[in-house]
Amino acid sequence: MKNNELGCRGYVGSRIYQCGDFPQAVQNMVIRNYCQKHQLTYLLSATEYAMPGCYMILEEVVNAIQAVNGIVMFSIFMLPASLAARESIYHRVLSANRTLHAA
Repeated sequence: MKNNELGCRGYVGSRIYQCGDFPQAVQNMVIRNYCQKHQLTYLLSATEYAMPGCYMILEEVVNAIQAVNGIVMFSIFMLPASLAARESIYHRVLSANRTLHAA
């Protein structure tokens, strides 16, 4: 990693989402491949708790967005179902001049 490059934090889940039920190892492999293909520096993934409707880890990752170049999540379907909650995440990431990717 270059000195001025912060990298992108991975974000994986441990519950079933609309996109299906994928083991964390598979999710991480997809994110790693996505980062490699798009020349992004991959940082180890944060793993969301299994409780339905829980987004505590995603909130922590978004709150720490200044420490990374962006977030690469396994699927866009991992975002909250609430439009207001999704828009809040988009706004905080984009207003920090960072990126949000779905592998």
